[in-house]
Amino acid sequence: MKNKLAFLLLAAGFACAAFSGCSSGSPAESSGTASQSVSQSGTKKLTDLAAEDIDGNEFSLNDTISGGKVTMINVWGTFCGPCLSEMPALESLNQKYKNQGLNIVGMTCDINYNGEINQEASKDAKEIRKELGITYPLIVETSEMDALLPTDVVPATFFFDSNGNQIGDTVFGSQSEEDWEKLIKSCLAAQG
Repeated sequence: MKNKLAFLLLAAGFACAAFSGCSSGSPAESSGTASQSVSQSGTKKLTDLAAEDIDGNEFSLNDTISGGKVTMINVWGTFCGPCLSEMPALESLNQKYKNQGLNIVGMTCDINYNGEINQEASKDAKEIRKELGITYPLIVETSEMDALLPTDVVPATFFFDSNGNQIGDTVFGSQSEEDWEKLIKSCLAAQG
């Protein structure tokens, strides 16, 4: 796994350099304060959904979202070099801003396929967490979550207020730590 992770991180560096414009939403575009409902299916909201972390433990999206000023959900895949390359920056920002009301949650998109657990991806996610020293929660995306937070590209990042309303636009593609920090500061400031 170490060789695989090292290869993905190296590939991510080249990909980020070559495709720095792959994000359809830059932090400047995404830092607005407009909120929209997370409930795109009509009745369910993200905070209503049951979740599990990558270890199979129950995880409360409702408690997490309502327990902070801003919750950042970063959808990622174990196969995704740019996803892995930005995770250390997200961990750094998690440590820096968690006492100011920021919650960061990583949501893996490649462990659960229609209720079937991909054991290899699950094992890889746990190794990635260990190798990169990630302490923020990593949860497993379900089909219900995917319906509420549709993504065709990873990483994709969503910001929510404490009521479960999306803040600003979805950010597609990886960002630098500095760009994430600007966006996080803006979201926290907007939430008072």
